[in-house]
Amino acid sequence: MYGDLERQAWNQEMLEPLEKQILKLLGLRLGEILPTRLPLVVDGATVTPFKFCLAEVLQEGIYYDREFYGLVKTQELVGRLQMHRMAWALAQQEVACILVQDKTRMNLWVNVRSPAAPVLIQRGPAIMAQLMKLHPWLCRSKERRATQGSAPGYLGLPTKNYSSTLAA
Repeated sequence: MYGDLERQAWNQEMLEPLEKQILKLLGLRLGEILPTRLPLVVDGATVTPFKFCLAEVLQEGIYYDREFYGLVKTQELVGRLQMHRMAWALAQQEVACILVQDKTRMNLWVNVRSPAAPVLIQRGPAIMAQLMKLHPWLCRSKERRATQGSAPGYLGLPTKNYSSTLAA
């Protein structure tokens, strides 16, 4: 049922309070430690692929739910837990991302309007590998700062600041 609601754009506003209630029921702490929006996992048949140029290099992109995304990382389905962890780490930095799954693999995509998108799209696998090595330590550090009253972004990645137009 939740997956059906998630696929319908008009239900997105209704899902946020539902997600918060579910997390609260599970005993998870809310607030600055958790991302405001959990990464979506969508079926590969629901996206429209395209190519775009970034720094004079042709990149893979998708169009989904009236947004454009650039490819950060591809992995076989066997490693989907790692892909979920990567998406979670980006969501904690307020980087809009989605996971797209088809029959054999899972792809991590970031919204091209995100300030962090150019770096993540161009150097995704290397940056994501380093991020995942540091992520447990960074989460503990961010949790300590949140309990002390301030929790700025921990990677130095630009946080949510979408412009109204896409940069080509």
